[in-house]
Amino acid sequence: KKTDKELKDVEKAQNDWNSTNEKLVQKEYSYYLACIKQELEKDENEYNNCLRDYEVQKDEFSAKERRLENLEIAQLKKKIKDDEDEILIYKKQLDMLEKDEKTDEAEKQLRINSSAVSGYFDREFNKLNGKRDEANRKREECNDNLRILREKKDLLDKEYEELVEKKGNLKGELNFSCRQMKDIESEILSNSENETIEEQYPKWTDKINFLEKDLVERRERLKEMYEEKNRINAELSSYREKQEQLSDNRGVLGEKIERIENEEKELLIKIKELISGYEHINSLYIKKEQIIAALEDKCERIRREREELLINERISHRFSDDYKDNEYFTAEPMLDSWINQWRNNFVFLESGAQYIGRAASVLNKDETEYYQNYPYWASSVIVADNGENKLHEKLKRNIDKISCPIGILTQSKAQLLLEGGKIENDIFLYPSVWKDNIKREDFQAKKTEGQKKAESATRARKEKETELERYTKVLNKIKEFLDQYPYEDFTMLKEDYKHTDEEINTIKCNIEEGEKRVLQIDNDIKNAGNKINNLQEEQNVLNKNIVEA
Repeated sequence: KKTDKELKDVEKAQNDWNSTNEKLVQKEYSYYLACIKQELEKDENEYNNCLRDYEVQKDEFSAKERRLENLEIAQLKKKIKDDEDEILIYKKQLDMLEKDEKTDEAEKQLRINSSAVSGYFDREFNKLNGKRDEANRKREECNDNLRILREKKDLLDKEYEELVEKKGNLKGELNFSCRQMKDIESEILSNSENETIEEQYPKWTDKINFLEKDLVERRERLKEMYEEKNRINAELSSYREKQEQLSDNRGVLGEKIERIENEEKELLIKIKELISGYEHINSLYIKKEQIIAALEDKCERIRREREELLINERISHRFSDDYKDNEYFTAEPMLDSWINQWRNNFVFLESGAQYIGRAASVLNKDETEYYQNYPYWASSVIVADNGENKLHEKLKRNIDKISCPIGILTQSKAQLLLEGGKIENDIFLYPSVWKDNIKREDFQAKKTEGQKKAESATRARKEKETELERYTKVLNKIKEFLDQYPYEDFTMLKEDYKHTDEEINTIKCNIEEGEKRVLQIDNDIKNAGNKINNLQEEQNVLNKNIVEA
């Protein structure tokens, strides 16, 4: 319905415009006809003036030509008469000269005079011919001008007749228009008895000028609103494109952060399972040095325990492997690892073989010389004088782990042996297996127990290696994680995510504000369009009144 109304308004405005345009065309034709009529009258006056000037000049020329011809004829007649008289005189003189003795001289003078007269006559005759030719040329020019003026007059006469015909037609139209004017006057004036078109015309003109100015301002404002809307739509398009790019970037950053945090959570779970005291840690970056140090310490302890278990395994398997086919027990020495383990707990602790080797190097002797005096250096341990009992207790606690006798020498006793002396009451610890396995039945039972112990030692060693592998794997993963995702990079990544998210929120706010502004502009454009249509309708009514007026 609204569209139909708008179409009707447009058709009405179009009809009003067509009517106004037709009347303006009629006025233009009237004005053009008046101008042509004025120009025709001007050309007709000019033609008449030229024609009068031509007739005057023609009459003057004809009179002057007749007078010139009469004058020339008279002059010629007079000249001929004078020449004839002069010839008669010359003839008389010739007749007289015939009788005179000076006849020759007279004839000569006569010829001279005759020649002079003839030359003068020829010159005068040529002058008259030149004047006559010039007069003829001027007459031809005047005839040409007269012909041109007559042709122009014929054209003007033709146009004048056409204009007269048009004038008659326009006069009829004018009479018809006057009758229409009276009808229109009664139609366009609200109170035709008290109002006149002359009074209302200035008011209508002022109102139209006011409406025209108002329409120009409103159309300019409407144009500005359209430009603002286009600019905002362009900005919104740019914002949306940027928002999409930032959203993609935020998604990539979020996925990367989530992947890092998931890896971190998995590692934290494993750390809390392996190490006590870290149950409340939420970030691997907070105590990464302590965690790595704890794992490295744990790995080192497990590695040492694995080495001990490996030794126990070797011992257990050695006993089992060496004696599985024997019916009776035989001994074999094994010592060294404890000396390295316990050295920090004693003022002095050293194996006998190492002791005599160092002494031989200092005293420039051969170790075999010391062996001759005391052949048990290889199975002895040298300890400080005040550490004999302490070492004895330690060895005694591990008596079940040795397989050959171990002698304990203090530094004093060892020094005495190096000097070639003899010692008494030397201390030896003998493996418990020697006593436990002296009987065949006990040995067989010990073998079975040894086999089980060896298998248990192997399982314990493998479990320890598995535990070490678990800790080492976690430690390596933590180091790899920290190398791959340093705290600075992870922090910068989260900052980038935060900055991107803030920028997206800012763009989102800008888009919402822009969309609100576009809706407001659309509403303003609609209202402005309605107002312009109303003003145009009012202007069309006034224009119609003015045109009809």
